[in-house]
Amino acid sequence: IPSQVNLKEETWEIVKIKYFDDLSSCYEISICTIKDIRERLVPEEIIVDYTGGTKSMSAGLAAAALDDGNCKIVLVSGMRSDLEKVRNKTEYVKPVAYYDTLANKSMMQAASLVKRFDFSGAMDILELSIRLPLSNEKEEELKKYLDICRGFDAWDRFDHALAFQFLDPYRKYLVPYVITLEKIKKEMEGNSISYLLVEDLLLNAERRSVQGRYEDAIGRAYRAIELTAQIRLRTKYRQDTGNITIEPLYSIGEEFRDKLERHRNNEDNKAQIGLMLSYELLAELRDPVIQPWLEDNRNRIRNFLSYRNNSLFAHGFKAIDRDTYEREVPPIVETIRRLIKDLSTGEKRKAIEMRQFPDRLPGE
Repeated sequence: IPSQVNLKEETWEIVKIKYFDDLSSCYEISICTIKDIRERLVPEEIIVDYTGGTKSMSAGLAAAALDDGNCKIVLVSGMRSDLEKVRNKTEYVKPVAYYDTLANKSMMQAASLVKRFDFSGAMDILELSIRLPLSNEKEEELKKYLDICRGFDAWDRFDHALAFQFLDPYRKYLVPYVITLEKIKKEMEGNSISYLLVEDLLLNAERRSVQGRYEDAIGRAYRAIELTAQIRLRTKYRQDTGNITIEPLYSIGEEFRDKLERHRNNEDNKAQIGLMLSYELLAELRDPVIQPWLEDNRNRIRNFLSYRNNSLFAHGFKAIDRDTYEREVPPIVETIRRLIKDLSTGEKRKAIEMRQFPDRLPGE
């Protein structure tokens, strides 16, 4: 071939494949050769023609070019009288439209990340593929998946307004999620937070645990427990844990009143209380739901707080491993779920049941 097209000797080279019927060997040599050409010669374009050779050589070379993602893939086509050969003098080089194939591969990789709720990682993969010259149909499909991943990633970061922007156009695929998201978004915008946000935190904690991020999971569970008490104090007693108004609390005893006073900040004169004291205040106020619940779960909460406070991400130096997480956190999460269900009983507003994020993209 080089002599027929008058190629100078220094402008071409042969790469020999010993095991030309072994697909793995053909693939490995092909991918290494493509990499070597790119690094050594720095060409503007690498054209891969997989027409000739054994079936394993053709398949290995094509697979290597697809995995590289930056080669122009061609084959020699023409008129055929049978399935074996192209008729002589009818040959022409035909570019292969393979970008949709690359996009399909990217979507499979993204789907594997979505299974563990890694929407950010899935976004990174899909954002690279959306830049390819795709068919209109494939581009539309990829954009849908990318927008949905962007939406759930934003929701995962509690950016409910941005999440709604991305997910609402695909409401028909995600009806229960968009309804819940819209409700939370409106509550946040109206500064009227309900126990939906508590469940949002609990579900977020469970997603972090699936990813093995146990410290993050415990942090979110802690915030959910704390927020439950804050919402109850705010909605039923008009109290803000960042600025407790002690004077109107006539039903609490002097000893507990003094306890609250000791939490007054000298700089701004605000009485500020944390998680445990918030529940104790509700019990002191004889809250019909919290008081009996705290009697049954006080030790469980304290044990949970001990693990959380001793973790490296809080105040201590201990790492939270899987065994510790599974022993301590799921029981307290289910306890909080039962509590917010009891706290929501009797509310005029129809309860919205939240569900965990999908672990697969629509249409998979």
